[in-house]
Amino acid sequence: LSATMEAGVAALKSAAALAPEAADECGLGKLSIQLFSFAAIEDPQVLPQLFAGFEPLASPVLTMLLDMPWAALAQAGWPMFGVLAQINYRKAQVGALNDDAVDGLDDAAGRQFQAELSAALSGKDGLAAQKAAGAYLATGPQGQSALGPLTAMAAQAMAAPDPQERLQLLEVLQQAFKQVIGNGAELDLALSTKWPLWGLLHVAIDAFAP
Repeated sequence: LSATMEAGVAALKSAAALAPEAADECGLGKLSIQLFSFAAIEDPQVLPQLFAGFEPLASPVLTMLLDMPWAALAQAGWPMFGVLAQINYRKAQVGALNDDAVDGLDDAAGRQFQAELSAALSGKDGLAAQKAAGAYLATGPQGQSALGPLTAMAAQAMAAPDPQERLQLLEVLQQAFKQVIGNGAELDLALSTKWPLWGLLHVAIDAFAP
């Protein structure tokens, strides 16, 4: 773990991303460079605990994710959620995803929603995705996992045709994130989900990009 992280830091240093003179540069830009670098990590032992094992990266990412308005992040022009979606994709590639119980896919309602959402996204049918999400949330999903409900909320935001409605849904969703993710380990868990949460967030938030 340490050797791989050190290699990532070395790459950042070679680009002067961590140099003292870079301290006053755009914070989101610097964070984007860091995330792009670590998104390329291939070590399956590192990816599951990427943020839990590297607090200097986890802290600013959590601040961005929980405290900065998501629409403002999009308007800054840095694809932060796109990079997080890429990290989720990389975890899938190396088999570092959650099991069904952690994701809340060990019950019929979760599996049905996953199937309906997958079909809607494959068919680029936002209305079907929105309908499936609403039906799933109406069941009052049981269990310990919040990842399914968060995905349903993200699907509703992604499919919302009115920008103001989308913005309001994203604000509610960010508040929900604050109740679920509070440290690097919990962020790692959320980024290891089988749900298309991060891709949906990227699409929903990117609508506010310049």
